[in-house]
Amino acid sequence: MKKLFFTVAILFSMATIYAVNANPVDTEMQGTTITWQQPDFTQIGVSSLPQAIREAVSDQFKDATITGAFVANLNDGTKLYKVILNVEGHEKSVMFNEDGSRYQIN
Repeated sequence: MKKLFFTVAILFSMATIYAVNANPVDTEMQGTTITWQQPDFTQIGVSSLPQAIREAVSDQFKDATITGAFVANLNDGTKLYKVILNVEGHEKSVMFNEDGSRYQIN
């Protein structure tokens, strides 16, 4: 009986030492940094927005009013539009591609 108790005590001690010294599993992405430098935007008139963007705003934000518009030239030659909206008294900034699709940071 003493041998059984002694064996269990040793196994328990080894398991505790292993658990304390084991490297924890980190579920976050290690070593991955996502950076995005916001391009330089230039203010433009709302009437200068492409028709596709004005239609996208009216489709996606039914009760919104466009209060400002900006454009930036990206490194790949495309244009990025930042549209300032007034949605129920709150200001919201939304970015669009030239074709009216929402801009996604890659």
